[in-house]
Amino acid sequence: MKKAIFIALLALASTASAADVVCEGTRKLEIGDGVSNPMFSPDGSRMLFSTENFTGLKSLDIASGEVTVIDTSLAAGFNPVFSPDGGKVFFRRASFKDNLVYRDLVSYEFTTGKSKQLLKPTLERIVVAADAKAVRVRSPKGFVAGTNGNNARFVASNFETISVFDGMEQKEIKPLSDSYTYEWASLSPDGKRILFSEPFLGIYVCGIDGSDAVKIAPRGAYPQWVNDDIVTIVVTKDDGYGILASRIDAVEISSAKSTTLTPDDVVATEMSVCPATRQMAYSTLDGKMYITNLVIR
Repeated sequence: MKKAIFIALLALASTASAADVVCEGTRKLEIGDGVSNPMFSPDGSRMLFSTENFTGLKSLDIASGEVTVIDTSLAAGFNPVFSPDGGKVFFRRASFKDNLVYRDLVSYEFTTGKSKQLLKPTLERIVVAADAKAVRVRSPKGFVAGTNGNNARFVASNFETISVFDGMEQKEIKPLSDSYTYEWASLSPDGKRILFSEPFLGIYVCGIDGSDAVKIAPRGAYPQWVNDDIVTIVVTKDDGYGILASRIDAVEISSAKSTTLTPDDVVATEMSVCPATRQMAYSTLDGKMYITNLVIR
């Protein structure tokens, strides 16, 4: 019943005038070649980036163009997490022992330029999540790191499930009964819905408890909130051997309208959006990075 009401509301909203999303002021970032994995700080003043295979982690000051090397380790650039105030970043590093992959957890403070190891290398999965109030780290030993905001609510992909952090509690939800993997889960700016991708099924939004899951795109990756009703996704076409084409679309949830944001000659690979500044950064197949302004009309 709830799902029927939710779908009806989306249909009703779609009768209204749909928004137009366009890119303005697109420019190439001079931060080297072979760069990928952009990630904006909450206020959009910094952007993290890495290499195509996620080795190392660097930070770009958007205003000055200054680049800071945070770490040079394997996997340091995979899905780092900013603290709510943007003053720290949490990231995992990979190491090998007896042909097994171990990961530790490190925090880096931008004002001091110092790193601190929070978890020693472990074979267990480490889940890091943050929202506008707090950051939590879930490890085999429980919550081991965090900032203020014990009542904060946020989510993180946990592959087989989506981890929902509510205060100091953690719940695992499965919005899709026939899903295989949950990726790139994130909470809407108003904290009411979860956006996620399922590699074989598409892009979805659902309620905070996993209910009322609705598909908003048949395929795509790296979904990002622009505001509470508009998201961006990377849509890739391949032949099983290599990428043939890849674009970035903006999807308005209420109207189901989809708009392509990148030119036909651009092969986009990964993307990040900062809702606070409406900026989007994306990497390309040839190892370049671009930044643009998202304008909603």
